Amino acid sequence: RNAGLGRPGNKPGMRKGKFIVKPKNPDKLKTFKFHQSLTKTIHKELIDKVAARAIQGQEKLEVQDIRGKGKELVKAIKRDKLTRKKSRAEEKLIEFREANKDK
Repeated sequence: RNAGLGRPGNKPGMRKGKFIVKPKNPDKLKTFKFHQSLTKTIHKELIDKVAARAIQGQEKLEVQDIRGKGKELVKAIKRDKLTRKKSRAEEKLIEFREANKDK
């Protein structure tokens, strides 16, 4: 006898909802929350990059906040491309000045 989703016996199939259960051990919970926050920041950055690429490809985005973040990133990318690359001598001079500022 099948219980659905290819599972034999009286076992229930997959349920809808959250599949990640928070651990009860305080130490494991702390690392779990750290990994969860890290994952959230990575996803936010990915969304911004995807929005920027979509705007650069002249596609329309319906969600206003994502479109705004994408436009900001596009401006930053354009600004970086337009700035002139400094020569090695200029970089050394800047490093020398910063080192002497502290003294």
